[in-house]
Parts: sequence; structure tokens; C-alpha cells
Amino acid sequence: MSAKSFKILALLLLAALTLSSCAKLPTVSEVRVGSDIQSELSTDYLYYSPSDPLEGAGQQAILEGFLNAATGPQNDYEVARKFLSEDLRSKWNPSAELLVGDARPVVNLSELNDASVTFKAAARVDELGRYQQYVPAITRVMKFEFVEENDEWRISKAPNTTVLVRPVFEVLFKNYSLFFYDNQERYLVPETRWFATRVATSTKLVSALLGGPESWLANAVQSSFPRGTKLALDSVLVQDGVAIVDLDASANSTTISQRQRMLVQLTATLTQLPNVSSVQIRIEGVPQNIANLPYQVSLANNPDPIVLTKEGFRQLSTDAMPMTRATEAALAWGALDFGINNQQTLLALSGPKGIGITRLVGAKEDPVAIDSRAGLLAPEIDPQGYVWTLGASSDSALLAFNSSGEQRFSALGWLGQGERLAFSVSREGGRIAFLLRFEDSVRIYVAAVVRDENGVPVSLATPIRVGASERPVSSISWIGDTTIATIAESPGSPNYPLYLQIGGQSKRLSPVAGATSIVSNGLSSAAYSLDSKQELRLLRSLTWINIAKDILAIHFAG
Repeated sequence: MSAKSFKILALLLLAALTLSSCAKLPTVSEVRVGSDIQSELSTDYLYYSPSDPLEGAGQQAILEGFLNAATGPQNDYEVARKFLSEDLRSKWNPSAELLVGDARPVVNLSELNDASVTFKAAARVDELGRYQQYVPAITRVMKFEFVEENDEWRISKAPNTTVLVRPVFEVLFKNYSLFFYDNQERYLVPETRWFATRVATSTKLVSALLGGPESWLANAVQSSFPRGTKLALDSVLVQDGVAIVDLDASANSTTISQRQRMLVQLTATLTQLPNVSSVQIRIEGVPQNIANLPYQVSLANNPDPIVLTKEGFRQLSTDAMPMTRATEAALAWGALDFGINNQQTLLALSGPKGIGITRLVGAKEDPVAIDSRAGLLAPEIDPQGYVWTLGASSDSALLAFNSSGEQRFSALGWLGQGERLAFSVSREGGRIAFLLRFEDSVRIYVAAVVRDENGVPVSLATPIRVGASERPVSSISWIGDTTIATIAESPGSPNYPLYLQIGGQSKRLSPVAGATSIVSNGLSSAAYSLDSKQELRLLRSLTWINIAKDILAIHFAG
């Protein structure tokens, strides 16, 4: 058996042990190791292989076997359908809704050939892969009915729902990004969706992409596909690494440039699959000759963070060039915190005089004051060149200034409902995360930035709350294109860094005493924690290692 196969088996055994130690779904199915997930997928990948109905099985066994068969999505839940009556078998839609919980479902049979299943759901995934967390968890009661066919009990009525306990969900399902353009048609903005890893995943991804973004993001992004566009064939074929996407006649109305952007959206989305390296678009079966546009999925181009000390700036790299010009500006401004753009050409400084900006290229200039309000948080710079500032008090508006220092945007609205502890702009500038304090809690909200065709911010969209089950206390930063990091508290133990995926799950890092901020350049990149004593730590394996002292602030460029 290969090393990868051993790794997959270990995951399955871990999931099984976790379930056996608390609550679990019925365990009458056999667990098998499937083919390498990184290889070309020609048949559905098998994590679990649930058992067929046993001859002569009673209603209890049939219902439990059906629930357990949710662990086998291969071949469109072929095994689960065997527990259904002939009439229901083709009508049942298992992809309509998935409920995820931490305890097994409870089955209650009646004497009238029906039953109810009670399940405590902590999250829900809909047909388009959208993940919704329930805080607190909700209780769902599902109704089932039975019928005898050929002297065997079968289920004649069932909801279009499957249920999984969380450890099994984390093995069977994976998160993917759908990519939409910002209103400038310049940057790609990702949105997270969840699907089981199977042959049909490519079809699911394209269908979700054609369905458009979620409502909270809709005004800040656009899709290049005409509204109502669907697949001409209800399947995306993958041949020799090429995903063939056959669109219906709605796509005939598109321009050449629009088709190029359609190809970018599809390519960025589908090449997340290990068996897809490129995409071909067809319209009603006719191949389209579309030139490729260059694009970037992520703007995380700077592998090493930048730190600010009383002596100025330096990059945490052994071969980094001195940041002489930035240091001179920081010392002149008395900087305590900063923001710097991705190209490291524009610097925003926070100090006793407020926020000042300076260019790091061209003629040397002193920092220019742009915002002198009291209690300002660390500034942010987006890739469009706008400098964002926000005060801690609830009556302080969110402002955006262009690179010349001219104010071009102001918003308060829902931001006026709480005290601000931190904020952070996503790498492509399409979203802003806020850490707000209310009377009863500290909460994280993410809002889309609505811009005009020139990239000028015009409004903030209605926000969504992220990590409602967690207890954040300080710091907010983007560590990936769909993930933010914060410092959270746990009663009786040190605070810990926490990664929160927008539209997904959370990940706790090892606790670190006194931590006030956390930064990283990606989920698989090094994490850095700064504490209240200005000591900087680096996470190695599961241990935080002290690497520097007297650090005022740390950020990645961009």
C-alpha cells in the first residue's frame, strides 16, 4: 500500500475512533481505502462503502442503513437509493441539503409504518455548496414512511436531506473557491463552496458558478456569464486533463472579451481539481476558440512579513534589502503601526499625529497627514491604491483616501453599532473584515466593498457574521483569500490564534500566552504572533518559538 493510501486510512481510522468515543452513525458499512485522490478521477472516489439492504431486514435496520449510506456519495448515492421504494428511488435528491452535526441521529419508529429521525445540526450545506453554521445548533425532525415491495421493507417517503457527523463530513467533503470578477473586471474574488470529492464535482462547481455569488457579495462582484446561462449537457467531462464545459445558447450573446473572462472564471475554479489542468468552452456542442487572459488567483506575493521597531522597518528575511526610505518616514512620523501595499510603493503610518502616507518610489517626500482623528486603528491599503482608516469609537466613520491623500469614501451605517477593535482589507480589496465589541460579546463581520468601474469605493454591503461560536478578543487579518485570523479566548487557558474560513469551518492553533495579534501568508505558511510585551513568536510544528523582541507591529505587504 502506498504512503498516501496509509495516510487516507489513518484519517478514516481517526474518524471512526472519534465517533466511537462519543456518538456515531450506524456502523454496518465497511470502510475501504479508495484510489489516490490526486490521480486522474475516472470513477467515483471511495472513502466509505456502505452496505446494501440485507434480505429480510426490518424497518429499523432499513432506516439506519439508509442514514448510514449518506457516507457513500459515489455514483449519486447508489447504495442509499437501494433502501428506497421504486417510486421514490429516482425522485430523491440527496444533494438538496446536507446537515452536519456532532451526535448521531435518533430514530423513532411507530406502529403505522412510519418513523421520525431527530438530528441536532450544527451546520448545513445546500445544493450549491453553501455552508451555513447554526449557532446554537438546531434540532431537525425528519419524517419517513415505509412500504413493502417484494416482501421487503423499503422507504416510500423521505426528505431530500442527508446527515453526517462532523468527522465524516471532513473526510468526505472539501471546500473549493468559485471565482468572480470585481466590478473593475480586474481582480478575482473567491467565494467558498463545499462538495463531496467525486467525478461529478466538476459539474457541481460549474453549476454553482453559473448560479452566481451569494447575496452578501453580489453587489461587489460580477459574473461574465449571461444571467440564466446553464450547462447544455448536465455534465462536465474531463478528458486528458481538459474540462469540457458545454454551455447552452444563452452564451451565444457574449462578446469576445466576455468569453475570455468566462474562461478565466472557469479555469480558476476548475483547476482546483487534481484532474483538471485546462478548460475548453463549448456552446451547444460547438468548441469555442478563446484566447487565454492572464490572471492571478491570489495576490499573496510577499513570502516574508515586515516588522516595525523603534529603529524603523525590516523584513524578516536573511537576504532582505534595507528599508531605508520607509524607516526614515517612520522615524519622522513617530510610527507605532503601519500598512503597506503589495508592491511596497505606498506606505501608511499610524502614530500620535494620526495617519500619514508617503510614497516609497520617485522623489523623496515627508509623510502627508490624511486623518488626524483620535483612536485610529492601524491603516490598510488595498491593491487599487486606496488607504483605509477607521477609529475605535462607534461614531467614527470608515474612510478611504486615494494615493494622493484625497478622501474619496466615508461610511458609518451598521458600523456605528459597536466599538471597533480591528479591521482588515482582503488582498484583492473586495472585502473587509471587522472586529467589533458589543455589550455582550465581541464579533467578527465581513462586508463586501462595492466599487464603481474605476475602482472607487461607493458603499459597504450588508455584512455577514463569521465564527459566531467562537470568542474573539483581538486582532483581525487576512491569511488567505477566504480565511481570516484572530486571537480568541478560552476560559481557564491562554488565548489562542484562530483561523476562520468565510463560508466554512474554523481551525485553532496552539495557545500562546499574551497574544495580541496573528499574521500569516496562507494556511500552509508560517504563522507569527505578537504579544503584549512586544515579543514576536513563530509557530513551528505545534510550538511557538521566540524570534524577536521590541516589535511594535508586524504585517505582510498587501
